[in-house]
Amino acid sequence: MANKFLNEFREALKEARILKLMVLVLVGLVLLEFFLVGKLATSERVVIVPEGLKKKVYVEGDNASVDYVQAFTYAIVSNYYNYTPENVEKNYKYLISYFDPALYSAVSSKFLGLAKRYKDNGASSFASINKILVYPDKNQVVVEAVVRTFIGDVKASVFKSTLTLGYKIDAYSFVITSFDEQIHDNIPVEENSSDVNSHSVNSQQNQNQ
Repeated sequence: MANKFLNEFREALKEARILKLMVLVLVGLVLLEFFLVGKLATSERVVIVPEGLKKKVYVEGDNASVDYVQAFTYAIVSNYYNYTPENVEKNYKYLISYFDPALYSAVSSKFLGLAKRYKDNGASSFASINKILVYPDKNQVVVEAVVRTFIGDVKASVFKSTLTLGYKIDAYSFVITSFDEQIHDNIPVEENSSDVNSHSVNSQQNQNQ
């Protein structure tokens, strides 16, 4: 009877060791899976096809292809330059959504204030975007455009604009870190262009305030 009990006890211990080993193996596999998933998240090259772009572009870590930056820049500045009283607020909210969170408060105040003024004045704007130049070494994009503004149906001004955007790639997303527009006077302005100003926002200015 005692031998039978000892044999059963030994078998139980053996089964317990096997179960313990299986649990350890499963835990090891789970930890390995977490490690591989984490490694994949930091090293994976994400391929995206932005709207209006016919070829694939990539984002990898904090780097992105020039085509990716150009595509996002075009979408963003199109909303900045092209608006009517009916959609200017929506367009500028879209623009604001791409700014660095550190700039959000200042940017919201500035652009929503402009949107309200344009809406109240019945202002519209339409632009021909001539160039989008990307400088990856500076994390900078320069946009050249010809802009036509209207008050109601009356043309108010025509001017050349050079828009310089600072940017970064954060968690595969395009983020604006600075925004500086320079208006050139080499196209005749048909009317007082007091509504057309230089708009500049950047991370350094925000930190200094």
